[in-house]
Amino acid sequence: MRVERDAVEARPWRPEDGRPPRMRVYPPGDDCLMYVRWRGRWQLCVVRARADWADGRVVYHVDLRLWRSGAWDTYPTALVWDPAAMRPYRPSVTAALAGGSCRWPPVAR
Repeated sequence: MRVERDAVEARPWRPEDGRPPRMRVYPPGDDCLMYVRWRGRWQLCVVRARADWADGRVVYHVDLRLWRSGAWDTYPTALVWDPAAMRPYRPSVTAALAGGSCRWPPVAR
């Protein structure tokens, strides 16, 4: 049985967390896509960046689409990787051509 839960927002990095996270930014139009469970529903999100923290944590910066006040709104946020709350959909085209990928699932460093 597969466990599902909502994604959890990451807190900002602080100096006491060790070295700053290693960032990988995906250019607009060449983004990775992933499904994220948010408020009990799965939605497809654009991945803007990936941050690898010194403690092995992986944080994805994504754009969530939320229905607010009768219209769709984009909510940029950072989410801690959790396979029960996030699922890969499509890797970055540029990364795939370069022999890489969005690294699904993430590998702790």
